Amino acid sequence: MTLRGLYQPGADAPLDEKGRVIDGAFAKGIVDAVKGQDACLLSVETKDRALAAPLPYNLLALQADAAGLWHYKPKQVLEVTQSLRDRHQAITYNRSDCHYLNDERHGAAVELLAALAGVFGQDAANADPQRKSKAFNSAKVGAHHIPKKNPSCL
Repeated sequence: MTLRGLYQPGADAPLDEKGRVIDGAFAKGIVDAVKGQDACLLSVETKDRALAAPLPYNLLALQADAAGLWHYKPKQVLEVTQSLRDRHQAITYNRSDCHYLNDERHGAAVELLAALAGVFGQDAANADPQRKSKAFNSAKVGAHHIPKKNPSCL
């Protein structure tokens, strides 16, 4: 098992204003002193934290991640997103530089979660359709996020 430890420097440790060791030889001495040694866990601190979901992708961010992860060319990403929009009505306007959606789109949450239940099972079924993320903010919506007649197209 690998555990991550926290070095607690003594008063004589060469540190910068942020508490980081600034002397390479001193740091190497610490590593050499603990390498191969048994460790004793003195305390554990846990904290429950809630992380907000990230904002939806815009095209540029999606193209960058797809290129980095799967070596997709920008044109390939655009073609895939266009198909998801045109053929499957699975995404909103794909050429937007906006990370936000109109507040009205949140009204389709019940219908969308029901449609996703076939693929995501209990994860979709257990989702709370009343819960609204910060992504739904009409005041921050770009020009290409016009409400659609098909409310399931989130």
